[in-house]
Amino acid sequence: MQKNILIIGGNSLIGQEVIKLSNSNGDNVIATSRSTIDLPLENFIQLDPNEDLSGLDALPDSIDALLYCPGSISLKSIQRMDISDIREDFKINVEGAFNVIKKVLPNLKKDEGASVVFISSVAAKSGMTFHSSIAASKAALEGFARSLAAELAPRVAINCVAPSLTNTPMAEHLLNNDKKLSLSKAEKLLKKIGLSNRLNHFPSQLSGGEAQRVAIARAIINDPQIILADEPTGSLDMNTAKDIFKLLNNQKRSDRIIIFATHNRFFAKKADYLLEMRDGSIKSSNV
Repeated sequence: MQKNILIIGGNSLIGQEVIKLSNSNGDNVIATSRSTIDLPLENFIQLDPNEDLSGLDALPDSIDALLYCPGSISLKSIQRMDISDIREDFKINVEGAFNVIKKVLPNLKKDEGASVVFISSVAAKSGMTFHSSIAASKAALEGFARSLAAELAPRVAINCVAPSLTNTPMAEHLLNNDKKLSLSKAEKLLKKIGLSNRLNHFPSQLSGGEAQRVAIARAIINDPQIILADEPTGSLDMNTAKDIFKLLNNQKRSDRIIIFATHNRFFAKKADYLLEMRDGSIKSSNV
């Protein structure tokens, strides 16, 4: 069934990708932006979320999904920052979201199971140099989302997505050399394996399970076709071992093979192909 999807900030890279995906699914996409969007769109409204929103009066009675993409990257040290920087980031990220939600909430409530997604940032929860202004704004946005989720459930689902630094036009000045790109890639991987909160910790401060997660991240950061894992669950308690095995198992792809050695029959039996070795020779196989 065709859905009515409203995308605020459709000119952002995330907004454009969602527009393409929604169009391919046959949904009715209504996109807004302060500037024109270079994509085929039947329903485009040029507006600023902090100014006149009368253009949204023509929305369908029922909205199935709302995506709020506007954001900013204004990185300054606290010495160079002015209160105007804080206010501007807050205006774009929080006030705009409030204005749009206030305007279209009646349309969202007319749908059974409508969804709202705000775009946040890992800076809201991770200490990142020169990110104090954007971190404060995105943290406020996440708090706003949590309160809305409690208030509007179960009719409207509210979520915040916090992508790590992505190579987009907005962030291109932050990713203009190999070192910055590598750091961004590492941060994404740490988030993927559930260690974004340990970003600034030393190896000696990690638990055994956390250290194994880092080892997996090192193994996959260059996107290898073959991963060799020697006793990846060794020296771990059973619950942690299961988490590590699940994480490793999630790295399977049609163009990648994972070879892991283990003395634990519980995990060995979960392999797609099992080779049993004794004294250096293969004794049995399910291949």
